[in-house]
Amino acid sequence: MTTPIMVRGLSLGEGMPKICVPLLGETEEELLSSAREALGGAEESEGTPVCDMAEWRADSFGLLKNGFGEEEKASLLDTLASLREAVPGIPLLFTFRTKEEGGRTAISYEEYRELNLCVAESGLADFIDIQPFLNEKEAAKLIRAIQGFGVRVVASFHDFQRTPLPGELLERFKALDRTGADILKAAVMAKDFQDTVRLMQITDKVRREITFRPLIAIAMGKAGAVSRIAGESFGSCVTFAQMAEGSAPGQISVHELLPMLKTLHGH
Repeated sequence: MTTPIMVRGLSLGEGMPKICVPLLGETEEELLSSAREALGGAEESEGTPVCDMAEWRADSFGLLKNGFGEEEKASLLDTLASLREAVPGIPLLFTFRTKEEGGRTAISYEEYRELNLCVAESGLADFIDIQPFLNEKEAAKLIRAIQGFGVRVVASFHDFQRTPLPGELLERFKALDRTGADILKAAVMAKDFQDTVRLMQITDKVRREITFRPLIAIAMGKAGAVSRIAGESFGSCVTFAQMAEGSAPGQISVHELLPMLKTLHGH
């Protein structure tokens, strides 16, 4: 049985899946523009957020594409502080998705580790996404260090080529669970509806038999769209929706997604 996590008044792991909007941008100006849009735009809707959470996909940030030295560190923290100020009322997830799992910028493991610890120490993000399979020997240690700063961790894996078979999916979830992360996330490519069904079935098994931790499970691509809508039925607590630009194949517009979720939830 899932034990919900409460962050900034938002409960993850019960009820309707929460909507997270990825914020992309090569510059701080582009990023903050996306953040203001995610909050609804004060002039258009009196600042009512169109999402429950925001995710900074920092692998899209131009200044981090040449490594992570002192100059990049200062720029990262300045930008993160501005972003936190721009989305004060909702949880903020920091993600640097590596090339190995579909990200936009290559980075060494040492830089990846330093980058995420820097963000954790700042206290400006509520969650940090960590890819345990990037370095399985060091994953649990890095996650504990981040949690030591009071920041929650989403342990994730992404496969943009396929949906693993049931046994492999199950073992992947078990490995994520062993890291001690707060939330476990799997995102796989669905080539047909059976791939999506497989992910949904295994996720339901994991929440019933394997872990108490909240889960996020996404089948990417057109064939996986139902997984972004029906998470409440099989145990996925967060769904990702796009504003102007999506961060993964098959993302649905945030404005289209909310009515679908409410309909399935019974509102």
